[in-house]
Amino acid sequence: MKAVVLAAGRGTRLGALTDNCPKPMVRVEGIPIVEYVISGIIDAGIKDFVFVTKYLSEKVMEYFGDGSKWGINIQYVEQDDRYGTGVALLMSKDLVGDDDLLMCYGDCLMERKNYKEAVDLFNSKDVFAVEALNYVEDPWQGSAILFDENNIVTEMIEKPAKGTIPSHWNSAGLFVFKNEIFDYCSKLQPSVRGEYELPEAINKIIDDKKKIYGYCLTGDWCDMGRPEDIPFAAEIIKRNM
Repeated sequence: MKAVVLAAGRGTRLGALTDNCPKPMVRVEGIPIVEYVISGIIDAGIKDFVFVTKYLSEKVMEYFGDGSKWGINIQYVEQDDRYGTGVALLMSKDLVGDDDLLMCYGDCLMERKNYKEAVDLFNSKDVFAVEALNYVEDPWQGSAILFDENNIVTEMIEKPAKGTIPSHWNSAGLFVFKNEIFDYCSKLQPSVRGEYELPEAINKIIDDKKKIYGYCLTGDWCDMGRPEDIPFAAEIIKRNM
């Protein structure tokens, strides 16, 4: 299994912090936040990584190099001018090869144990994918997730209108996929937002009667998108490193 880390974003809401630094490289507790993400993936037993970069990609490559400092192997691919998580994942296809994969966002933090637990669930269950979920009061700002009594995902709704979804669960930005996910991403068309969106691929997988297991995270989760998120991110890192 390989890991695909999406690290292409600028993070405009972080203001001056990302003027000369890509969002995943913003330092918290002395390390880039994506370094913390890598540490959790290593805990899951994965040693081969693909980084999808774009904004100031050289900053990521200069810091991590080939990954040997961390006992891993890192390869890089730069996202093209298309936008969206679906096409970002698709960019990694050639480097992932025939392997199954863990995919995550380089700016979402969670308790380290969740990475291994997600991989273990994928390996123990007869499912197409495992999708990590975090509890929120209203999932309107992200991707709302609906699932049945067996934790099988029934629908993924990207940025629903506030107060319209009967769910408290949001996609946490961590997935474990069978390699066939690339077949679905390759067929994506631009959404009304002009993006190639992963939720569309997820819903097509569901339509094809393939199972996606919803794994409810334990502990804290943080999408470090604003300067005011940094203290919370720091607490997660301090507790886990």
